[in-house]
Amino acid sequence: EKTDLANLNKNEKFDIIICLSVLEHIENTEKIFQKFKEILNKNGLLIVGYPIESNLMKLIRKLEALIFRKDMSKEIRKQSYSKTEEFTGHISDWKKIDHSMKKHFQINKNVKISFCFFKYYALRKAYNKD
Repeated sequence: EKTDLANLNKNEKFDIIICLSVLEHIENTEKIFQKFKEILNKNGLLIVGYPIESNLMKLIRKLEALIFRKDMSKEIRKQSYSKTEEFTGHISDWKKIDHSMKKHFQINKNVKISFCFFKYYALRKAYNKD
């Protein structure tokens, strides 16, 4: 089903919500977590995952775009994954996502996936604060 997360039906309740590699593409993460809080059952579980992008990781992504994504339009490559009409890229960073989530949920598990010394992905297991 294709839907806008901000317009989910709050009359429907869920025991678990899994949201992986989505939130970094959404500008108003605060609104999304408020919606998740409304539709998650009292003892429900929220699992989210998103990239952790340091300046080094942003540089690596730019290089990857130039070298391996030659089929992408010239404009998108020029923007280096920045938001354009054709490509929304990552418009929310992990700090913003964490901050929004902590306002509405009790985070129980905080896992950062690493490659060598670089943390590049966060997994969060959280419950309603209420």
